[in-house]
Amino acid sequence: MRAQLKIELPYTDPPVWRTVVVPHDVRLDRLHTVIQQSLDWDDAHMHSFERDDVLYETPAPIDMDMFGPGSRDVRDERKVTLDQVLTEARQKLDYTYDFGDDWLHQITLEKLLPDEPAASPKGKPRRIAVCVDGANAAPPEDCGGVPGFDNLKAALADPKHPDHDHMVEWMGDDEFDAAEFSVVPINHKLKRVKV
Repeated sequence: MRAQLKIELPYTDPPVWRTVVVPHDVRLDRLHTVIQQSLDWDDAHMHSFERDDVLYETPAPIDMDMFGPGSRDVRDERKVTLDQVLTEARQKLDYTYDFGDDWLHQITLEKLLPDEPAASPKGKPRRIAVCVDGANAAPPEDCGGVPGFDNLKAALADPKHPDHDHMVEWMGDDEFDAAEFSVVPINHKLKRVKV
């Protein structure tokens, strides 16, 4: 089976979201990579998944867990698959990326689909991730969470904004269009993702 997931960044205005299709049994660490590619993140920060007060992440060594040993229910995301966490339509999973900017993503299982056809009659179904829809450009890394993203968009759009020159310089040669979205570059990157 394949899972169609809607990945939303709550509180963004206009809303930033992607719809992706992945194998339903994809490991959560690989789903992390799909999310990173779908939103053009750089995978430069820590992340975690959460559902029903259970965290799924790459566990820190016990002596490095800032919450102390045994203080949280943490499971190794490399040993958990999506179909163990989301089993039916409309169930949700939270994913947080960059604990400084605190980018919360709400992942909703929209529906289950049959497997992708096999490449050959005797072969196994193809395991691919594909972005099928979405809206708006994802925030640039390290822009300061939702408030910083809102300020960035306002400053870039208004040459009289007090932060305009700073934000233009910060963005460098990267022109940012908040309304830009295309599945083509995302799917080009997703072709390289092992799911």
